[in-house]
Order: sequence, then structure tokens, then C-alpha cells
Amino acid sequence: YTALLETYLQFLKVEGMAQATIVFSDRVCRMFLLYLEQSDIWDFQNLTPTKVKEFFTRLCMSERTPEGVRAYAYRLRKFLSYATDEQLTNCQIPLSVPTDCAKHMKIVTTISKKAESRLLSKEKLSTPLGKRDYTMILLALRLGLRSSDVLNLKLSDVDWTNNTLSLVQQKTGEPLTLPLLPEVGNALAAYILNGRPASSSPNIFLRTVAPFTKVTRSVCYESTVRNQKQDLNRENEQHGLHILRRTRASQMLAAGISSSLIASFLGHRNMRSIDVYLSTDHANLRDCALTLEGIDTGVEVLV
Repeated sequence: YTALLETYLQFLKVEGMAQATIVFSDRVCRMFLLYLEQSDIWDFQNLTPTKVKEFFTRLCMSERTPEGVRAYAYRLRKFLSYATDEQLTNCQIPLSVPTDCAKHMKIVTTISKKAESRLLSKEKLSTPLGKRDYTMILLALRLGLRSSDVLNLKLSDVDWTNNTLSLVQQKTGEPLTLPLLPEVGNALAAYILNGRPASSSPNIFLRTVAPFTKVTRSVCYESTVRNQKQDLNRENEQHGLHILRRTRASQMLAAGISSSLIASFLGHRNMRSIDVYLSTDHANLRDCALTLEGIDTGVEVLV
């Protein structure tokens, strides 16, 4: 199955799939193809719906969350649909992938205004490390950037003349241009001029000790957790930049900004991605509550 897998992964690249998506698809397909080999199935023409279902019921999915199973099912269905298009198997095979996996609904968590004020304390700006952490936090909290986009931000992405920030999103590969708010611009300038190590690297955020290469995802996470542990532990168990991105989206929603504008600001392809934040807008949710007017609330006596 090696040639088939390589052809499929190349197909995903041509289709413009993100690298993370291709890597995940590769993992799912390899698990499934290994399962077929262990079942002594060496030709897709011998593949049956029962064998596809067995992959989920007996093997890899027993210890995964329903949400994880859904992700595996979706990627495997895409692979089997490709095999069908290539006439390697019949059209019933992709339909045999389970679709009844329960969806895991997560509660959206954000930080409070009080925690936000503590997190942005100016006391942390006395060191290069503090300047770097503060700037990364602002980019997530004010502009809603993903951590992957923060750590890959380039000096050339900043247009100081027009006060804009332009980048290609790591997750989607789509271009995104945002206004460079004065608070964010000032923090960026302070870090670049007085906190960033001297380096020819095109990346803005660098390690504070040699070698002065761009920060990694783990360093990015540790930098924000270093500030959040003291400020947020009493309110929330979640840390990292993503909770700040969610906070920004929730603030915009509460301010009455339309879902389409929020989706555009955050770089979402699908406007429905904003629906998850509706649960955080308590004030407007109260307006959706129905009264009990017209409903008989009399007390019945049990005999």
C-alpha cells in the first residue's frame, strides 16, 4: 500500500491542505493500512464494510474520546472516497465508516477583566524576557492571534507606515491583515528595540539565550504560563495563548460586533466557528430566555 499512500498524500498537497492536516491524515491511513495487512487483506477489492467497522470497534478507537474518533473517521472517509474515485474499491466502502460518534462539547473558557489587568501588569517590562512575554500576550489578547502565528511572526509582517500586521496563517495558509493597535505597536517596538537580541533572524520573537533562534511552541507556551500561573490559577486551569484568543472573541461578541466581522478578524474560514463563543455572552443570552407567561403554574393536589 506504500505507493497508494504516497499518491494520496501528494493529492492532499495539490488540494492545498495544511501540513498539519496532511500529517494527521498520514497517521490515520497508516494505522488503517497496517490493520488491513494484519488482517491479510492486500487488495482494496477484498475490503468489506464489516472490516472497516471492525477497525473502529475492535482496534484503535477504544481509548479515544468521541471527538477523537470523529476526527479519525472523517480522515479515513476522505481516504476511502479517494480510493473509490480511483476505482480501487466500491462506493459502499466509504459509507461504512461510522458517523454516529458522539460529539464532545467543550465549555469555552475565558479570563476575567481583573485577571486581564494583572496579566498585563507593567511591572513585568523591566527585563527582555518580560518585554517578550508581554508582547506575545498582547498579540493574542488584543489581535486574537494563534500561538503558531505569534511564534512565526516576521519583522517584515509589520507595516509601521500604515499601522498594519500582515501574515499568512500557519493553520489555514490564508493571508490575514489586522490593524496594528497603538498598544500592540508600542509593545512590539519596545521589545524589538530594547528587548530582542541582536540577530539576523527574520523572526520577531527569539530565545533570550544563545543561540538566538526563533522561539519554539514549548517556549511560547512556557512564556505565557510563566505569567498566567500566578494570575489565573485561581480562576482557570487552562493556560497558554489560546485562552487569550478565546477571550478576545468573547469580548468582541459581547460588544455587539457581528459574527462575520469576528470570523474575519480571527482568520476563520467558516463563520459557524464563532458559534462556540455564544455561550460566553451571558448578557445577550438572557434576552433569549422565554417567560412563563401563559403557562398554567397552578399547584395540583395529589390524592
